[in-house]
Amino acid sequence: MSEKDIIERLKKRSFQLPPLKFDLVSLGGRNADIFFDAILNAKWDKAEEKFVVEVKSLSTPKCIRDAILSVKTISKEMKLSPMIIVPYLSEEAMKSLEQEGVSGVDLCGNGLVIVPGKFYYFKGGNKNQFPSSASIKNIYSKNSSLVGRIFLVRPEYNKVGVIFDEINKRMPPAFKGNGLSLSTVSKCLKSMEQELIAGRVDKGIKLLQPDKLLEKLSENYTPPKFSEIINWEISSSGNGKYSAIEILSKAFNRGIPAVISGSSSATRYSVMQGAETISVYSPEPSAFLDGIPGRQNDRFPSFSLIKTEDIPVYFDSRVGNDGIRWASPVQSYFELMEGDKRDQETALQVKEYVLKAIKEYKNG
Repeated sequence: MSEKDIIERLKKRSFQLPPLKFDLVSLGGRNADIFFDAILNAKWDKAEEKFVVEVKSLSTPKCIRDAILSVKTISKEMKLSPMIIVPYLSEEAMKSLEQEGVSGVDLCGNGLVIVPGKFYYFKGGNKNQFPSSASIKNIYSKNSSLVGRIFLVRPEYNKVGVIFDEINKRMPPAFKGNGLSLSTVSKCLKSMEQELIAGRVDKGIKLLQPDKLLEKLSENYTPPKFSEIINWEISSSGNGKYSAIEILSKAFNRGIPAVISGSSSATRYSVMQGAETISVYSPEPSAFLDGIPGRQNDRFPSFSLIKTEDIPVYFDSRVGNDGIRWASPVQSYFELMEGDKRDQETALQVKEYVLKAIKEYKNG
């Protein structure tokens, strides 16, 4: 849906919001040094009002914000009420319009038309009939989510190339070079800018809404695909009174690619009792188990080894003093949010940990 397509609909009067009726007064024009897309007359019973209209072909938060700012300026100069027309207005967009005192109408049957002292009209809930046709369908899922995740580690950059380098820096050695291309990072960043989650500020690229980014990533989180789970009971023979974590420490120090799962890493970022059975992700479970005496035991395992090659679970993992590689706090948060009520309560503590770290970085 282009701006030209929307203007054609204005010409044909092909959208209405009963009992409101719209009549086209003028289509496109110039008032002094001000350009406008249209002037509409809205009628409701005996009340009527003229609106200067700004048309946008995209419904992203950034496009809507820009349209609001533009039409407010134009409306003051032309002494007409401000209105925007876009393909789709979300509930969040409608709230922004109301806060700014700007009317808005979409092509899906939603609208907010406000004229103080004359009328107030609101209709929402209709689904988006014009979803984005972006080349990357979901930037908050799977490998594409690494762009969002890196902003939750370091919220400020001076250029796209630095973001790309930081992502690769946070990859464990076994996964270097298997992440995202520079062009993909750039495309994901543009989408985040359109949603006002990140933006260019003071010649830099900064995270603007940490809470919203974390929410988006969590909503679109996909648990890792696995091809095998090995429940392993550590043999006490030859290991004395070593705990499972101490035995795992020796295995990690052999350099086999692996990471403690997010849910099992929660004790690093919250106040909670550790799970009885620790889960470990590894693309090479057989190599990881080599040298750990014991046997498979599905009833009473010392730890569970999950075979997966999904990069996000390994991304930004943190190596402790004991050599064990723990999942990032962000990965821990996502996994806990997938769990039961107790896990989700713990997730809130991990969320606080993540947001506090961002605030401390900014205050630097």
